[in-house]
Amino acid sequence: MAMQLRWDRANVARPTHDLLPYVGRKLLLPHYRFCVISYVRLLLKDSMLKAHQHGLHITCECECGQGTEDTYHFLHECTSYVHDIRQALFDEVKKVWKDSSNEGRPTLSVPLLLAPYSGYQLTTPQCHQIVSATFEYIKNSSHLL
Repeated sequence: MAMQLRWDRANVARPTHDLLPYVGRKLLLPHYRFCVISYVRLLLKDSMLKAHQHGLHITCECECGQGTEDTYHFLHECTSYVHDIRQALFDEVKKVWKDSSNEGRPTLSVPLLLAPYSGYQLTTPQCHQIVSATFEYIKNSSHLL
């Protein structure tokens, strides 16, 4: 209870708090070190994506020319990554969603892809499946975040 209160009141790591508002969840982390680092950087909004670099780049425009290089763009839109790996991620999330007690179609949002542990009616194994699919996407994109 005290840790939750401290987490709720903290001024630091607010982007992470927005994705993971509750303490006590053990995160599934892969064996690939660079995937773990990239994933945590995405949670913290402190990655090598231009939108997270706070003025280090003249523009936040992605190299693909299709939008701002942020987490959403990396996971959903960037044409620099093979369409097949993105489709595999989305197909896995849709499969998990269909097997869950949730109704309708999932909104493939950044919170669902990075932190399905909060705000969704998913079991821990289902959350692990989604996060594992996200790790696979990060690994296959070969983008150092």
